[in-house]
Amino acid sequence: MAGTLAVGQDFIDSRPAVARKLKSVNMTNTISGIPLKGQKRYVWRPRRKSPPPPRRRRPPPPKRRPRRPPRSKAPPPPRPNPSPPPPSPSPSPPSPPPTPPADRCTSAGWNMLFEDNFNTFDASKWSYQLYDGYQYGIGDWGNQQLEWMSNSTNNVYTADGNLIINARLEPDPEVLWNDCWDECRQRCTNLGYVPGSQEFAWCIDPCGWPRCDFIRKRQITSGRIRTFQKFSVSPTEQTNKIRIEGRMKLPTGTGLWPAFWLLPEAGARTTCSGCGQYGIWPSSGEIDVMEAVNSMDRIIGSVHYGREGEHKYSSYFTPSLDPEGWHTFALEWTPTMMTWAMDGYEYGSSSSSAATPDGSGWFSGGAPGTNAPFGVGDTFHLILNLAVGGTLPNAVYQATHKGQIPDLKMVQDALRPDGKKMMVDWVRVCGQ
Repeated sequence: MAGTLAVGQDFIDSRPAVARKLKSVNMTNTISGIPLKGQKRYVWRPRRKSPPPPRRRRPPPPKRRPRRPPRSKAPPPPRPNPSPPPPSPSPSPPSPPPTPPADRCTSAGWNMLFEDNFNTFDASKWSYQLYDGYQYGIGDWGNQQLEWMSNSTNNVYTADGNLIINARLEPDPEVLWNDCWDECRQRCTNLGYVPGSQEFAWCIDPCGWPRCDFIRKRQITSGRIRTFQKFSVSPTEQTNKIRIEGRMKLPTGTGLWPAFWLLPEAGARTTCSGCGQYGIWPSSGEIDVMEAVNSMDRIIGSVHYGREGEHKYSSYFTPSLDPEGWHTFALEWTPTMMTWAMDGYEYGSSSSSAATPDGSGWFSGGAPGTNAPFGVGDTFHLILNLAVGGTLPNAVYQATHKGQIPDLKMVQDALRPDGKKMMVDWVRVCGQ
């Protein structure tokens, strides 16, 4: 039989795929279990394949050691300190300079030039300034004020040693309408027009209409007094420094605008408010010792100057103010500098352009290169008034109420029920 193996014979596997040699093994009788000598049996076993070489793997990245927090060095043991020497006596801090008195005019070294304690209304020192400014060519006093200035004792009077300027609503608006037309008739008569003539009608009609209707609708009256042609002041060669001061209590309310201020006396005309020897306002200057608006939470001190058509000013503000209390407002004035103060605290100053190196101070277009309009001999008179409405209270209200401007009803409501009062204890002017 083809392919039969003989005992003891080697066999080579001749399969084409692989040639393998069969290993010989000892044969054993399958019956007796006695090994058969000389006989071998060949068993074919496949050759084991050698395993493939292992793949070379990239070594893993070295593990980063976590950063150790820096070791804090243990503080050295405290050294025994010798007992400290006794402290040397330190010099006591210098005491602040004493606040100058608010009412300096009564101090030594000052000469009193003018004083009113308002035990009564003194007509030898003060006169009323009436109506709405239209008679001076500046309707609504030139800055959108709403009041009709009156000399009624309901608006200006004295009580308990104080001057009272009371802004109030007139219960009968027809009274204001008639007063307005009476002012127009008087003005046209003073201009030489004969009542009843056509010329008189041509004068009175544009004066009263629609102006008098507005006055009646507003119903607001107040007071304004001044020392015009009765007392005026300026620095002189003999009295180089002037101090103007007053003790006052201010009312609060939307649209209220109390002021203590000065306008030119030298060269002034009865038919012009603010005119002076250097020309019309602001060429001849304006000095505001004190003005405040609405809530009265701060005071403004200002000086106005320039030339016709070119208004310049310098304003200074107090940091805060208790509107419920009495305060002393003051201005010190030399030919080259002004300084504002409240309750003895100086909060602003302004200088003449002729006295500053860069020429940035006040000036007058009517007298360039000098200390005008506030130099030696540039006299001014005093004014006390309580305005209602106007450009300044409107601007301050607008800045704090998202652009809103108070309307007439808001201002009228602020005066209800009994009006709002500006109280003045005294006014003094002194020099040294």
